[in-house]
Amino acid sequence: MGKNQFLLLLDKNSMFIKILLFISLFFCFPLWAEVGSTNLELNKEKLSMPNNSNINIRDYYSGKGGKGGDMLYIADIITNPNDAFSFNVSVPNDSSLYGTLSGKEIPYIGFILYPTTETNKRPDYKEPLGTILPHMQKVGEPPIFKNDKKDYPLIIYSHGSGDHPLWLLSTLSGLAENGYIVAALFHGDKRFKSMMSDLNALQTIALRPLSIKTAIDVLQNNSPFSNHINFNQIGTLGLSLGASTTMAIMGGKINGPNKSTQRTAIDSRIIASANLNPWLGNNGFSLFGENYSGINGVVNPYLALVGTKDRAAPFQVTRDIISKLGGPKYMIGFTDEGHGFSDEAMMISRTWIQIFFDAYVKNDETQFKRITTMKSVKGDIENFIEIPYQQDN
Repeated sequence: MGKNQFLLLLDKNSMFIKILLFISLFFCFPLWAEVGSTNLELNKEKLSMPNNSNINIRDYYSGKGGKGGDMLYIADIITNPNDAFSFNVSVPNDSSLYGTLSGKEIPYIGFILYPTTETNKRPDYKEPLGTILPHMQKVGEPPIFKNDKKDYPLIIYSHGSGDHPLWLLSTLSGLAENGYIVAALFHGDKRFKSMMSDLNALQTIALRPLSIKTAIDVLQNNSPFSNHINFNQIGTLGLSLGASTTMAIMGGKINGPNKSTQRTAIDSRIIASANLNPWLGNNGFSLFGENYSGINGVVNPYLALVGTKDRAAPFQVTRDIISKLGGPKYMIGFTDEGHGFSDEAMMISRTWIQIFFDAYVKNDETQFKRITTMKSVKGDIENFIEIPYQQDN
């Protein structure tokens, strides 16, 4: 069975994927057999130390400001930081944008998923919350690419506020299975609370695109993936606040002092963005300036997948925002879904996301025709085109 046929089967039959997931977990059979991952092994001894008795593993994944200004982050519990996807972000000396983080060096951890061979015998790694990283590299091991002479398109994933990227691992693995290298960062937003007495959306969102741009720089200039990524084919995938992150890095201006708007780090290498439950503002609040004027300069293709009962990012508010974008835009509605899709809605979303990236990142003409003409994806959840294909304003 081909990859596209498999993904289509997942979207048509939610019970099938539930049974498959049960079999995968019960028998330790890898669901994504042709996906490899970088090292993310955690130090169990550090997690079991007495002074960590009141700390949840999620505190490290999402970040947490500790007592006396100490910060908790996943970098603290990685067994081999040098073998993980890790780097430092140099924050510019701009207090109006980055607050008390200006001029600091901030550590970041992530993981990378990539197409691998059927013969890759490296064992899967089950992290403490039960998520399985497929065929994870051990210390000193290089990635095993499915085609060692091929350059793969790149997708960067930005998760929601106070969340972590492992939650969406199945979707990310599906992209890797279909021929993408996928890099996911632990933003660790909450770790800065003790450093910023005035922590707000501005400083959080400003740091996020900077970390993504730095991650791409690291991948391009100094990594085992440098010669296996097509840096002319880069897309972003955002969830909730991650959608604001992707909007900002593609040129969206966020709120600044005295009702002004200002740019964060932008990256012209990113050519398209797909986004789940995009939080771009709410009733009475705009992250991108008055009347969302800050997004007028975003001209790259943008896909938004939105629930009709989303209270955090109301459907009509999101529609009004997306309609203002200056380039190709799509908004897909999911009937009765809220801010955080059901398993069935997520499966349908994967099809929309896959077709969108194939069309705009891989430049697949067949998929472009599909995304510009399709009305819905078959599945257990009603989904529909709210904003159909529009080339520009």
